Amino acid sequence: MFAQNVYVNVKGGNMQDKQIRLACIDDRISLCEKNLKTVLCTEDELNADLNVTLDGIKEMILKINMHEYHFLARPGNKYSIEVLPYNDSVFLFSVKEVLPVRFFSEKDDGINRQTEDADTLLNGFLAENYRLLSIKDSSVVADFDKFEKQLMKKYKDNEYMLSYIKYEFASVRYGLSLTSRLKIKEELFKNSPVLYDNIGYMDCFNTVFSHYFSQGYKFIGRNDIENWLDGVNYNAFNDALGRDKILENEIFREMVFLKGMRDAFTEGVFPRDRILKMIDKFASSTKFPEHKQIAANLKEYLSKKDFKGGKTTDLKVKNINSEVVTLSDYNDRPLVLCFVQLDCTACLKELETVHFYYDSIKENCNVAVVCFDNSFEKMYNFVNNTRVGSKYKFDFLYFDRNWELAEEFKLHFFPAFVLLNTDGTVARNPMDSPSRGSLKQFMNKKQ
Repeated sequence: MFAQNVYVNVKGGNMQDKQIRLACIDDRISLCEKNLKTVLCTEDELNADLNVTLDGIKEMILKINMHEYHFLARPGNKYSIEVLPYNDSVFLFSVKEVLPVRFFSEKDDGINRQTEDADTLLNGFLAENYRLLSIKDSSVVADFDKFEKQLMKKYKDNEYMLSYIKYEFASVRYGLSLTSRLKIKEELFKNSPVLYDNIGYMDCFNTVFSHYFSQGYKFIGRNDIENWLDGVNYNAFNDALGRDKILENEIFREMVFLKGMRDAFTEGVFPRDRILKMIDKFASSTKFPEHKQIAANLKEYLSKKDFKGGKTTDLKVKNINSEVVTLSDYNDRPLVLCFVQLDCTACLKELETVHFYYDSIKENCNVAVVCFDNSFEKMYNFVNNTRVGSKYKFDFLYFDRNWELAEEFKLHFFPAFVLLNTDGTVARNPMDSPSRGSLKQFMNKKQ
């Protein structure tokens, strides 16, 4: 499919100083999010055109600070989103906050409405009949099959929705073993085209081929995987996967390989640096452009901070003098990052513990406190104008509305702590809190 423009207009009130981002999930194997547009609203009223170019149907994510709204976008279409009033005064994000919006799509076949309709009907059926389905009650299974046919008939002229429904129902059948799992693999995947942009297809693919070979299976042993990873021998890996009749098709076999590499990495059974090298080898070997891009996305996602040894992005923050600094400015020693809010009692107690240790650890590590407060002035006044804050000798930094920082380190609560190596890679995330003794490793040995 040729790339086309997608026109996204976002409106809303009470938006001054808010960061508005438009992102997409670039593929559904890596699940790597790509930030496409970022706007900092300088006025109370927002009216922004976040137009982008897409080469297929993508799951889009509108982000305002830590609130999100997801929708599907088809190339060539226009979408209008009105942000409704919401409470943004609380910076808690143990779960993603849903952004309340009124959504309009123009010149659109209604893909968001249609998938939502199908999902609602399917979930309603499952809610009413799950127990009987799980024990394979014959009459309920028959009703389930009949229900699928009814939905198919409803969308008989919509190719996207027909595939979406077929694979969403197949995911349920596979999960509950309502049909032979081998039969599902053979009928739906063995000789079928890969529908990269169909959410239903990719959801079903991820369900059926989750952990398919990542720790070894009947065609490949764990020792084989270890040897191939050691030698970065992708050809041997690929040939062995080809012995599986389900994976005879080269295109589909590569899809399963990429999914397996992701699973193997997250399971942590094999050395992660070797998995990344194998993905590089794959990227240089494949002849399919879509798979080169998925491999690049996969490496970008897996190389991130969530995993020990992952490289962090050199994100910008603001120091107490309002100067822009980056995390690499601290790369002469290991860096302890303390993420806090200054009106949080638990955060203030941890800062007291850091203060207790600081003189004995400052030669062996850097300490930086990153404040996620509503204003820079709050941090400035705490450090310069309060008896408690003025005694602290370690650095205070303001996140400066840089919400990528929260995503980068997967912050779910305050206080939170992360330890970085001198090269910017993650040593621990999360790191134990100072009150649990995590700073003792940096104490001068004479003490």
